[in-house]
Amino acid sequence: MSDSAARLEEAALWLAKAEQHLLAARILRDGRGPTATACFLCQQAAETALKGALVASGLPPPRAHNLVDLCARLPVDLRPTVDLETLGAWTLYAVAPRYPGFGDARSEADLPAMLDGVERLVAEIRSRMGPIPTSSPG
Repeated sequence: MSDSAARLEEAALWLAKAEQHLLAARILRDGRGPTATACFLCQQAAETALKGALVASGLPPPRAHNLVDLCARLPVDLRPTVDLETLGAWTLYAVAPRYPGFGDARSEADLPAMLDGVERLVAEIRSRMGPIPTSSPG
């Protein structure tokens, strides 16, 4: 398998993890679970998808949570169309919901648009990566 095909396979694993985060966020939303936790999972999905795009482009994913910075590292052809202000707002949910005192009032307002926006971001990155090769047994 070529290096490029191996990178795309690894990137597909990152995107699958992002989709798991989105599934968990939807389950929390539909079950009336904690909205701050659902927003945290949305942020994780966006972060993981952006890191998958970095892997697909041959760049190592940093241990960082800032979505604006992750997006800026991407080659232009893999950058999602979401605006930087939105990415910055989503970044708040990387850490804040993990601590006491971060209430659900803000996250209740943010969750519907955030979930929709992150779903679009993940789909857009997957689409820009193109078909993912699979290893053949060998």
